[in-house]
Amino acid sequence: MLDTSITSQQIQSSGSYIDLSSQLQVVNLGYLGQESNIFELASTYVDFSFLPLFTDFKSKTGQQTLDPNAQSGASGLDLILKELSSLKMHLAQARQNLAIPRVELAVDPEVKRRVEQAR
Repeated sequence: MLDTSITSQQIQSSGSYIDLSSQLQVVNLGYLGQESNIFELASTYVDFSFLPLFTDFKSKTGQQTLDPNAQSGASGLDLILKELSSLKMHLAQARQNLAIPRVELAVDPEVKRRVEQAR
């Protein structure tokens, strides 16, 4: 169990105090259990880690790119957010494809006999 008093402590660095909570980010990564699969876990990472991280960075800084000296364009945060959203969609599709059970159709014996006669 995490001692919550740690988050309120301050660390002395170079003569100034830095709040520990401003340096710490906790993410619940989940696990692969019997009822989950790798696509659900990866989707959780994208949903609750990467997308909020980049969205928050963009909203706080107002930057369109990770490099402050770069020109806006294909390397911007918008492209990263777009690709993360695309990854999220593809993971959801992969998860749905795994959930479809294999269907076995029973062939009527009369139909099977007629097909064999036709050959």
